[in-house]
Amino acid sequence: AWVRRFSGPADVRWFGAVGDGVTDDGAAFAGALAALGALATTVSIYGRFLPVLSVPAGHYFLGTTTLNLIATTTIRGVGGRGGQASRLRWAAGATGIRVQAYNTDGASGVRTPAFEGAHSLIEGLKIEGGFGGAEGEFHGIHLRAAATIRDCMIANWPGDGIRAAASAGAGTNAPFEGNVNVFRIENVWCHGNRNGLYLDGADANAGLTSGLNCTYKRQAGIFDSSYLGNTHVGAHLEENGISPGVTPCRVSHNGHIYCCIAGQEAGAATNAPSGTSADNGYWAWQEPGTADASRNIAAWTSGT
Repeated sequence: AWVRRFSGPADVRWFGAVGDGVTDDGAAFAGALAALGALATTVSIYGRFLPVLSVPAGHYFLGTTTLNLIATTTIRGVGGRGGQASRLRWAAGATGIRVQAYNTDGASGVRTPAFEGAHSLIEGLKIEGGFGGAEGEFHGIHLRAAATIRDCMIANWPGDGIRAAASAGAGTNAPFEGNVNVFRIENVWCHGNRNGLYLDGADANAGLTSGLNCTYKRQAGIFDSSYLGNTHVGAHLEENGISPGVTPCRVSHNGHIYCCIAGQEAGAATNAPSGTSADNGYWAWQEPGTADASRNIAAWTSGT
């Protein structure tokens, strides 16, 4: 038998990934993470660290295989902003990468604490979903623990580009168990998702985003309802909530344009905007203007 001995990064192609955009490479990526997990170094009771997983240039189709990071992992692609040389693409019914805390499992479950968790590094990748018109809770990167994400493009997801809804001690209650405090997002481009970056809960705080480009979202560029707040530097938020062909979230009324307040969709259907530059409990004022089909802005009518 041959046993590969190596130092430095491990190449995902060693585990059978092809990168031709047709072959389902999901099992190869999952196998790589499992094999590197067996080689993880335990430096304290708080963490296990995997060797770096390198993703060379190519178009890797992962089908419905979510990359589940349960220990500290670095996944490194090729390229600068957007990371488009290393393209990872999923089918519609899957989340791309999920970063687990020491006591979390799956999308919303919990597990017996394992003293590891994954404050991981994800860089230089294009992380592409399979959105085809149907919304869903399938996200580009789902954070249940803090991570650093840099030099990536995250595009075309049925859910959010990056999602972190975390409250330590929540257990199985909403928003969900996890702790994403002190996350970092640097030089990332989110395009064509539901929200670019979604933050909520008691422990999605003290994060820093720098150079986050969130354009052409179906809802918000950045939705931040965290408990203590985060810092967003140099964010580019343009043309969000106006994508033609999807459910409008902005309306015109009496010469003004309003956006629906998140969580108030049902009430907004039958309660008109203020008709002035004031907000009300259902609608937030944005700017003067009238209905514009090219920007997906409809005139408000009861029952909309």
